[in-house]
Amino acid sequence: MAALSMAAVVHGQPTPAAGSPVIEGDDPVYSENGKVLTVKNAVVRSGSTSLWAKFVRADLASGVMHAEGDVIYSGGELRIFCQSIDIDRRRDLIVARMVRFGRAPVHFTADELTLHGQDRSMRGLRAWFNEPHPDGMHLKAQELDYVARTDRASLGSVTGYVAGMPFAHLPGYAQKGYREFPYEIYLRTGSNDIQGGFIRSTVLARQGDHLWAGPVLDYYGKSGLLYGPALRYDTGRSAGGSGWLGKIEGGFLDDRSTLPADAYGRPIGSDRHFFFGEIAGRTEGGVEVAGQLFAQSDPLMLRDVRPGLVNGSGRPRANLEATASFESGYASAGLVAKVDDYQDVVQKLPELRLVLPTAALGRSGLQSRSFLTFAYLTERPSTELPLPAFQQQTLQNGAWATTRLDGYYGIAYPIQTQDWLTFRPVVGARLTAWSDGLNGGGPASKAIAQAGFDVEGLVTGQWDARSTGWKIDGLRHTLRPFVQYRAMPGADRELGIAPPAERAVAINILEEVDLADRLDSAATRDTQSVRMGVRNTLATRGENGGSRDLLRADFFTDWRDGPTVAERGRGDFHARLRYSPADWLTLDSVQRLPNGGGAPSESIQSLVVRSGDLWSAEIDWIELNQVEPARQLATTANLRLNSVFTLSGTSIYDARAGGNIGQWLRLQQTIGRTWMVEYGLERFADPRGSRNLGFYVEFRLFRF
Repeated sequence: MAALSMAAVVHGQPTPAAGSPVIEGDDPVYSENGKVLTVKNAVVRSGSTSLWAKFVRADLASGVMHAEGDVIYSGGELRIFCQSIDIDRRRDLIVARMVRFGRAPVHFTADELTLHGQDRSMRGLRAWFNEPHPDGMHLKAQELDYVARTDRASLGSVTGYVAGMPFAHLPGYAQKGYREFPYEIYLRTGSNDIQGGFIRSTVLARQGDHLWAGPVLDYYGKSGLLYGPALRYDTGRSAGGSGWLGKIEGGFLDDRSTLPADAYGRPIGSDRHFFFGEIAGRTEGGVEVAGQLFAQSDPLMLRDVRPGLVNGSGRPRANLEATASFESGYASAGLVAKVDDYQDVVQKLPELRLVLPTAALGRSGLQSRSFLTFAYLTERPSTELPLPAFQQQTLQNGAWATTRLDGYYGIAYPIQTQDWLTFRPVVGARLTAWSDGLNGGGPASKAIAQAGFDVEGLVTGQWDARSTGWKIDGLRHTLRPFVQYRAMPGADRELGIAPPAERAVAINILEEVDLADRLDSAATRDTQSVRMGVRNTLATRGENGGSRDLLRADFFTDWRDGPTVAERGRGDFHARLRYSPADWLTLDSVQRLPNGGGAPSESIQSLVVRSGDLWSAEIDWIELNQVEPARQLATTANLRLNSVFTLSGTSIYDARAGGNIGQWLRLQQTIGRTWMVEYGLERFADPRGSRNLGFYVEFRLFRF
């Protein structure tokens, strides 16, 4: 292989010249008195620019080069694959034909690409997601022209395609800046008893460097047209971690269907709407901001038009929080506000927090922990919590408001007595003051001290047991018993004038033991509390290193001493068993057994069988005997047919209802590594008592 230079030729031989491209290749041939050089299997390099091709013809006098055959051109951030390319260095002109370039997730192909200085143009352009594929989503344009002086790109005759079929056309399109032309599309169509036939769509198109905007547009056969805005703002993350991401989606509907009463028995008006927005970001100074706004005209709005937009546990409200970290802790400011007249929300307008997490106090071995919060709290009766229930829970005859100052300081001293035992004494105090109490009772305060300890043991055993069939290579048993004890003098003080500012909503979760972790000191009544438990793990060596759990057995219970008989004694007994004798089989059991015997307050039994990512099946038996009792059998199965199709199904049987309350059958199809299409049949019992049978086809774009 020879190394040659596009420089003047002295006596018919090439001589290097500074700044000239260097050509390496096979069978170099000179013609036209040494002015033209042809090379096979060539590599051309000039500074940061390089070119590979099966054939290169270079005019040494004019500086014009022609290359063809599996050409790869790389210069700066641009990397082009093409069939042929012409380069005129003096005019700063590049013309490439049958081109492919770009980087994940967007790629471009074009019949011809012209680069003239900073200007560029393309003919026969296609923009693809992931990589070119005939069935993938792509954007086709007859031409594109970008002028650097005005920083403006224009396209002519733009058509969108999916699965090889056109779905949208624009005679022309222009935008500021030259970049990929991303858009995001959500489509779902189907039919059910509530809305009849429907089509749901959200389209986002880039409007600037960081802004995407478009419409929310749905049509429901029984309700009519829903329309609204959709926005997304994304600056990405800088090297320092700063950046912003926000989105808004909303819809307005003049509902022409026959509407039943809502979940609270109220009539639903025809003027219906929903609104959902989120924001998350970090400033250059390190302040993190997160917030969410969720509102709807009635509790059934999203169930009727956009089920799944908000997680089932989402509650309509507005919240925003800003947090700034410093060397020993962080400070935050939060806001929680009501957005409707039916949802029960304790509003924080605002809440300020200064938190110093657990940290060492010098070299003494002691650890300190503290926080200080200030909040303005207010709550009013609502449809969800009408006045009689509101009075019972808050002890107030109407809306209440108070400012609350809440602070805690505690010290702990961890002691590692043995390798198998850790002992951690704890002392601390919490003081809470309210500006106003119940029924105009005036200011109130409550001071609680705490003293106690956390103790945890560790016992291990190891055996050299093996079983090829169950993939067991040695056994290791780990036993971790623990006890947490707290004495809290002052907790039993009956204020009678301060409402609980925050009420626990998850009744199946163990209440915190430590005073610093309690939701609200006004609701803390235990003068003593003990939590006892043991964690068991039986593990073997994993096939790829590490360990694999064969058996988990965890048991917990509490004992509390409160001011009344009802608040004394042992709490519920919690048990969790998880058995995985093989990678393909898992049995799981969760039990919450009430003190004094009787049916479990909560019982969940699961059986999961799987074969890698090929198929899986799961059976769950769920039994609840608190708040809203339930006895349900849920079965789910997934089967990956091939790299394109996946079949899944779900069925839920309700023993109390005496029948199935929901069945879903879904077939997912991947189109051109761009779209996920889901075909489905669904049948479910609506909360309003009607039963619905429907079908749907949903298109989901991975991201373009």
